[in-house]
Amino acid sequence: MTTGILPPSEALNRYFLLPENAETKSGTKVYIDNDNIVSHGFFIGNIGLIVPTNIITELVQNTSICRLPQVPIWFLGMVNLRGSMFPVFDIKTLLGMEELSQNARTLLAMQVNEDFVGVMIDEYPVRLRFNSEQQLSGDPPIPKQLRPFSKRCFKEQGRIWIDWDVEGFFSSISAQL
Repeated sequence: MTTGILPPSEALNRYFLLPENAETKSGTKVYIDNDNIVSHGFFIGNIGLIVPTNIITELVQNTSICRLPQVPIWFLGMVNLRGSMFPVFDIKTLLGMEELSQNARTLLAMQVNEDFVGVMIDEYPVRLRFNSEQQLSGDPPIPKQLRPFSKRCFKEQGRIWIDWDVEGFFSSISAQL
């Protein structure tokens, strides 16, 4: 009698297949589950940014950011994480957003293409589920610097979430350095 449960060593050595209902746009994958869009995201100020599920993220605690001379204030510096150096950005400062709270911010490392990039976030990432009724139409009130990287927007409990083109955004700001 089999239970259908695999031992961890066997399960981790198998290939994972995307569900048939995975929607792909510009190389990113968003899973659609019974008309719900399922992903994860985080807040920068009062704006939520939805991260495509194919981007690996990691919260980084207790690390030093090495400042660099003569760079924009929103470029916080470089971090060494397990031997890999990557840049860290303060998107809130880049977007000219007010400081809403004095709470400590957390570094979120994201693997974009083959490289890592870090951003300071205001709240821990959350799992998200949106339906088509929550999608905003027209021009939602988002910072103009994010508009070119906004695929679509959703509203949940009075907060706006942006389906974010992460790769395009970081390519754009790295060109400004």
